Amino acid sequence: MSRKYEEIRRIAGNAIKCWLITDGDGATLSLDDIIGRCRKESVQIARTLAVCQILSSGFPVSDIADFLDRTPQAIRDMRSRGNDLLETSRAFRIAYHEATDMNRQTEPSNMGTN
Repeated sequence: MSRKYEEIRRIAGNAIKCWLITDGDGATLSLDDIIGRCRKESVQIARTLAVCQILSSGFPVSDIADFLDRTPQAIRDMRSRGNDLLETSRAFRIAYHEATDMNRQTEPSNMGTN
């Protein structure tokens, strides 16, 4: 697995931790849920949060599309939905800022060394 892929996984994992909820069955979200095709509202919002965080970290749309097995247009739609949620959803704003803080605090390992 490449460093870039590992970094995208780490950022997405932080986003999931910030949106961590349990559904009615007591199951929590996982990275597989985000990568998968689940259409539950909570999973879609967590996926949108992950996309926004990965984009704000500087990764191109095409890399995120490959990671999530989606089209670049779907990633752009998630970015647009994320911008709408930032304006309208307090819960999303809180999770977004928590994830941003987590990603600032944890730098990728072995970066900058030869």
